[in-house]
Amino acid sequence: WTGAAWYGEPGAALATSLSKIGTNTVPTNRSYDLTFESLSGDLMVIWGIDATADPRYVIKPAGGAWGSTVTATALIEEGTNLDISSSPISDKIAYTNTTDNGGDSDFSIWSGSAWGTGVNDTTSRTIVVGDGGNNVEWLVDGTNEVAIYTYGDSATGGIDWYTSTNGGQPTAQTDNTAAPAVAGFDRFGFAKSMAGAGNKALFAFGDSNSDIFLKEATLTGTSVVWSNP
Repeated sequence: WTGAAWYGEPGAALATSLSKIGTNTVPTNRSYDLTFESLSGDLMVIWGIDATADPRYVIKPAGGAWGSTVTATALIEEGTNLDISSSPISDKIAYTNTTDNGGDSDFSIWSGSAWGTGVNDTTSRTIVVGDGGNNVEWLVDGTNEVAIYTYGDSATGGIDWYTSTNGGQPTAQTDNTAAPAVAGFDRFGFAKSMAGAGNKALFAFGDSNSDIFLKEATLTGTSVVWSNP
């Protein structure tokens, strides 16, 4: 959108066989996402192909032409329920995904030019139709940038999460079970940084008990603390 008109649509569909859960014949989950690099303005679109390892992505440089589709071999698994988010102070992009090929989740960082080696967590639960529990959001404190990834593991209760600090490899964190705690399996969620407070973000969690919880993550330096807003 130029401010006056749309332009730049790809000449053909980027994908014709998106990842699906199990034997479903139509998508029942979001196996694609897009975001802009904050400094360059380049657009990244990423998606999973059904029954195929490794997501695909394409980049459209700001003001330029669409690039070629690339297979992201560093991202390990079929992209079935994925989410990406851009750092507000760099061209880094955080990626999280849970595949329907077993209970695996993946976490990685785009440096601005390439995907880093993905981290594969094999303790995730098996996703079902309608799942959308994977979320990633950035917190910034000065020059520190921390990506927070939330997902659902095979144990009920608590917030399951990873972090990547200043572009480092994502690492698992201890489940947050502070009251009121997420009690059932994490089935869907949403994350949003707080306007005017780059070191804070709100995360909503819906669980298998049909409950919804709202939690606040705050970054101080490189440390993240969860609280009730």
